[in-house]
Amino acid sequence: MLRIVLLSMTVLVVGCTQPSTSIKDTVRVCNSAGCGEQATATETRRAPSEPDGPPEDPDAYRGQNVAELEVAARQGDPVANYRLGLVHAFALQGGRPDRARAAVYFRAGAEAGHAGSQYQLGQMYASGQVVAKQPTEALRLFTAAAEAGHPGAAYSLGTMMLEGIGTPRDARGGARWLEVAADAGVPEAQYNLGLLYFRGVGVRQNGYDAMTWLRRAAEHGNADAQTALGKLYLTGYDTVGQDVAEADRWLSAAASQGHPEAVKSLEEVNRLKAENAEFDRYLASRRNYYWRWIYVTPFVTRFGLPLHYRPYWWY
Repeated sequence: MLRIVLLSMTVLVVGCTQPSTSIKDTVRVCNSAGCGEQATATETRRAPSEPDGPPEDPDAYRGQNVAELEVAARQGDPVANYRLGLVHAFALQGGRPDRARAAVYFRAGAEAGHAGSQYQLGQMYASGQVVAKQPTEALRLFTAAAEAGHPGAAYSLGTMMLEGIGTPRDARGGARWLEVAADAGVPEAQYNLGLLYFRGVGVRQNGYDAMTWLRRAAEHGNADAQTALGKLYLTGYDTVGQDVAEADRWLSAAASQGHPEAVKSLEEVNRLKAENAEFDRYLASRRNYYWRWIYVTPFVTRFGLPLHYRPYWWY
């Protein structure tokens, strides 16, 4: 996963710091109308949509009878195979996970064209769980699932293209797939897309879009995005001035999830808050002094009153 490092108002993207050296004349664009090739010369930007939240899996296992699912799976039902794969992969019926058995069900669902099964099997090939690690096979499965509209697969496909895993590095194509996933509400995709906009990798550099996507991810509970947003408010970024209260809000949210960088940065926020409180107390104690110099000094200087003629409250 891409990470963010903020040092003195500088944002660095680790893992994909250079755009692809070979930019294609066309780019594959996917939206609700489907997928197709679009000339880069006619590429247009649009405002990010407002997803309701992280996408829900319509075929997720929700307590269905396992015996009935097994009957349906033997009859070739791809959804039943997918649900049984989830049951065994994540031990949803108790006991221990059985990923080898889950892979059998996911493969059956993937061969039938089920996007969720393709995504889960792709994750196994990408990580080397149960099956041998095969990035090219993972890429094939992610591509099929992403083109079928699976948000998680779109995110995984985008990160593989950005990092050049199983395919030549393609920053523009990777950013496009991350945007598909981000539009669908995947917080990790929103976070990483924000980093790409900060750096200008695969997309035109745009601080406003970067902050927008980071905020979306932070609002959806992504601790990395909350930490990044908190640091940006702590140091000030572009037209976003330093805002200790906002920094405190986001860093506290990330720290509550145990994010180590947020915990460390929160110490700096508390120090600044203490300094601000001390400065406010100092201003209050010097208010009369400042009032004299702002309003009385010009009067005394203008009329040249000698020191012993100055009123008693001057001293």
